[in-house]
Amino acid sequence: MVVLSFLIAACTGKGKREDMVSINLIPLLNKDIRVNLSDCTDSIFYIQPEFTIEAIPGSFKKVKLFEDKVIILDEFNRLFIYLTNGQYLFSITNTGRGPGEHLNIWDFTIQNGILFILDNGMKILKYNLQGEFLDELSLSTGFLAMFSFNDELLLYTQLPWSLDNDMYKISAYSEDLLLKGRYYPDHSGETKLEAGLNTFFNFYILRDTLSVWETDTDTVYRFSDKMELIPAYRFYYGHLSKAIAPGDSKSPFPYFLFETNSYFLIDCGFNNTIKAVFLNKKDLKGGNVIFDYEILDHGFVNDIDGGYPFWPKGISDQGDLLTWFEPLTLKRYLGYEEFTGIEIKDQQTAKRLRDLINSTNDKSNPIIMVCRFK
Repeated sequence: MVVLSFLIAACTGKGKREDMVSINLIPLLNKDIRVNLSDCTDSIFYIQPEFTIEAIPGSFKKVKLFEDKVIILDEFNRLFIYLTNGQYLFSITNTGRGPGEHLNIWDFTIQNGILFILDNGMKILKYNLQGEFLDELSLSTGFLAMFSFNDELLLYTQLPWSLDNDMYKISAYSEDLLLKGRYYPDHSGETKLEAGLNTFFNFYILRDTLSVWETDTDTVYRFSDKMELIPAYRFYYGHLSKAIAPGDSKSPFPYFLFETNSYFLIDCGFNNTIKAVFLNKKDLKGGNVIFDYEILDHGFVNDIDGGYPFWPKGISDQGDLLTWFEPLTLKRYLGYEEFTGIEIKDQQTAKRLRDLINSTNDKSNPIIMVCRFK
């Protein structure tokens, strides 16, 4: 198994200090900065999922973008699949315990034209992109998330939920739902994946890079698809064990991380407030950005088209950050006089946004905003 064998090899050899970039987040958390989208993005675009009587999603819970497909998980654990032009394709709404049915969708991904769904952490469902059920696999261990990487399904678990998993964290499955290998954490070494008892263990795909974020060791480990170890990042922000929840401690407590080619964005609780570090990987400069559209000096200001301030809620398979909001929210925002003074960089894009908003009504689905960060 190519990916897992590489992970094992990379994490059982001697770690090297030069492969680790250490970053102290404390000064950055105490430095408020204003970030314009035009300074850190290459482009933005919007997706308006069409309203049809057979597809009426509830509140969006999770949204993922796969090439020309948009998959929306709503509050009622239903999946809705659209094209990026907004055209509705199909939905998966059959709940239950039978074949092809789900109880609680935790994650989903597309690989080589096949839709895979992680149900309740204990079952993988397999559908084609016409909405037809193909196969399923029951799992003996509860998994938290699933990604496609190098034509394999990688699933991770945070804790040993069954007696037969021997503390492994990552499992790899083929498209035929056959187990191809498992990764067992190794505790020794500077650049190894060190699995703690209370770790928040997460991983994500950024284009051709597999990144593993582990807060017990404050480290993001990174691997390329060519089996090369990419320099890891170790963040310093105090003692995590003293922070019970993001907003209840004076010590920083990270609870979400986004990564693009050039930047990190780390949500933190700090000094009993919500903060977020926006960090340039190249020069390690950055500061705290706060989402508050009533304070222009804080947050990601949308100076490209003058639209709603950007705050990411998800990431595409190509590393684009995305968010969503109700059309009425954007209409109200565009009507605030205090925002007319923003210098808009792209008037043509601004006109398209306003045309889009003017075409919506009270039945329209939320608008998805996609930002391609540098």
